[in-house]
Amino acid sequence: MNTRISINAICLFLMLIGITRNDSCLAQSPNQADQAGKTEKADKADSLKNWLSDLSSKTFFDREQATLNLIDQGTSVIDPLVASIPMQNYEGTSRVMFILRQLALKATGENIEIAREALEQLAESESRRISRRASTVLDELNEIRQGEAVKQIVALGGSVNRESIPVGQQFMTFLTVRIGEEWTGGVDDLKHLKWIGQAEAIHVEGEQVTDDWLFHIGKMRNLKSLIIKRGKVSDVGIDHLSNLQKLINVEFFYVEIGNPSVDTILKWKQTLQYLKIYGSTMTEEMPDRIKAGIPGIDLDFRLGAFLGVACPRPPDPCFVSSIQPNSGALKAGILSGDLIIGMDDEEINTFDDLRKVISRYASGDKTAVDFIRPIETRLKQFLRTEDVEFNIEVEDHPNRLGAVVKSVPEDSAWHKAGLKPGDVIRELDNAEVFSAKAFKGIFDNTAVGQVMRLSVITKHEKRRVEVTFGEWD
Repeated sequence: MNTRISINAICLFLMLIGITRNDSCLAQSPNQADQAGKTEKADKADSLKNWLSDLSSKTFFDREQATLNLIDQGTSVIDPLVASIPMQNYEGTSRVMFILRQLALKATGENIEIAREALEQLAESESRRISRRASTVLDELNEIRQGEAVKQIVALGGSVNRESIPVGQQFMTFLTVRIGEEWTGGVDDLKHLKWIGQAEAIHVEGEQVTDDWLFHIGKMRNLKSLIIKRGKVSDVGIDHLSNLQKLINVEFFYVEIGNPSVDTILKWKQTLQYLKIYGSTMTEEMPDRIKAGIPGIDLDFRLGAFLGVACPRPPDPCFVSSIQPNSGALKAGILSGDLIIGMDDEEINTFDDLRKVISRYASGDKTAVDFIRPIETRLKQFLRTEDVEFNIEVEDHPNRLGAVVKSVPEDSAWHKAGLKPGDVIRELDNAEVFSAKAFKGIFDNTAVGQVMRLSVITKHEKRRVEVTFGEWD
């Protein structure tokens, strides 16, 4: 007699006397195991369906229990959650957003990105109710995770500081992210950028800046200022920025983007006010297309040449007020105080005229610049009494250098102060003089008993130099 007793026989005996159950002891056949697996999946699917439905239940207990159950399931329920939104009522939608928020907070690694991506998709929903609630949750998550994200960016060579940056003719203060040649991280490390929710400006520079970088920058939803310099980006990369709907200021320096990027730029038309494009591959008709699509935009479009001078705003003449070190202008011998009157044989009356001509040149190009240099300037002064008259004859200088003295009565206060024909009056009482009419107007506004101080150019000459354009820094 065989004394060996099979395991199944023992399990059957134990089951009969009530000590165990066959589903935990008896070995299952392959068919039984397969059927059990299908049953378990079906039960789980039914549970998930019920939980999603209960998010909009009239009973608080059902809503609360469903919320907790879904959170316990982890990121595997994200897709069904998002898909259920159309069938949810107001309460159900709120709970979907809450669950996504909790999943993003408790998740680690890639699961964090899965939860956030779902919220980002909902934030772009055509339903204002859904997009608004998703945006609110994203802002909350950013606020919670921002501190750690800033630490990561700074540790890898970036900077995050509150800065005043030029926007058009003014300065605006933003929390600004800067990433340049010092960056030691990889593209994947840029995923931290989207968590810096308070960042309103970003400045990236260098050949390491690629289309993949712009994918991450495109998730910085609150950006108002975007500057990209000398990056290896294309029109495909610029398209990653399409959803940035708060941009006020955008600057592209020496990036090889072409005409297709204009389609992306026009998507910013609701907010964009200032746009600089220097050194792109766009064709010459693109600026007109941008201006037509965004009426009133302040567009500065150039091939990329940099002269290196600053001049007063129009309508003032183009006196050089400052000059950049190592610039083409400085190397050519142009100095502060010079009056630029021509470039490439075109007349220059204002700084706008100068910028327009420069915009046709690329870095490395050469051209001729004409200017007037004051050689000798003297201060002359006298007391205005009741006897002082405006009895000198002046005329406009052809290039608005000042008011040119034609004649001076010998017995006049003007003559006694040393004024003589040929002198060019540049200032009267610290007010700039660009014409004879302006000079007379300033004189009429001086009071009896006031000391009149005149800045007079007694010698000047025209010069022409050849300039080699550089790049904008």
